[in-house]
Amino acid sequence: MTTSGDIAAGWVTSPPTSPAGGCSSLHKDTPNLKRRLMHGGASLAVPVLSFFVPGPTLVAVAWAITATLGILEIARFASPRVNRLFIRAFGLVMRPAEKSSMVAASTYVALSTAIAFTVLPHAVAVTAECFLALGDAAAGAVGERWGKTRAFGKSVEGTAAFLVAAGVAALVLSATPGRLPIPTVAAGGIVAALTEILPLPLDDNVSVPLISGVAMALTGAVLSSF
Repeated sequence: MTTSGDIAAGWVTSPPTSPAGGCSSLHKDTPNLKRRLMHGGASLAVPVLSFFVPGPTLVAVAWAITATLGILEIARFASPRVNRLFIRAFGLVMRPAEKSSMVAASTYVALSTAIAFTVLPHAVAVTAECFLALGDAAAGAVGERWGKTRAFGKSVEGTAAFLVAAGVAALVLSATPGRLPIPTVAAGGIVAALTEILPLPLDDNVSVPLISGVAMALTGAVLSSF
C-alpha cells in the first residue's frame, strides 16, 4: 500500500515533469526571472521619476548615478573587497559573468538613461527606456524557455515577445501627458526589437534605447513636416 510518505519521497527523488519542461525547469528559471523583474524595475525608475522631477534635476541625478556606478566598476575590478560589496548590493540584478569579468548591466542602463534624457525629447526618452525595461525582460524570459528558432545567436520567439512588450509599453504610455503619435511609437518599437536581435558591438542596454530613441525622434520630425 502506498503511503503519503512514499509519495513525498517519490516527489523529492523524481518530481513529475510536463511537456513544457516541468517543475525542475520552473525552479531553474526562477533566479533568472527574479533578476529580470528587478532589472526591469530598476530600468523603469528614472522614466517614472521623470513625471515628477524637473528635467534638469532628473538629468543631474541620472548622470550622478552613472558616475557613481562607473567609479564602482573601476574600483571593483581593482579590489576584490570592493567587488564583493558591489555584488552584495547589486548581485540580484547581475548575471554570473558580470560578477567577475564584465561591466554590470545596471551600469549600462544608467549610462543609456542619462544619455537618453540629455539628448532626446522627454516623451521619446521615456518610451525608449520603457522599451528596454519591458522588452528585454520579455525577450529573455520567452527566449530561454520557448525559443527554438535562432537568428544572430538569439531566438526569434524572444524578439517577438520583445515587440509585444514594446506594444504594451506604448499602450500604457498613450495615456500619459505628451504622448507620441502611434506611427512614431510603432517605428521605435520595431527598431528596438531589431536592435535587440542584431549582433551590434554595443551592449543591448545602451543600443536598444538610444537607437530606438533616435528612430522615434527622426520619425517625429518627418511626420511634423507634413
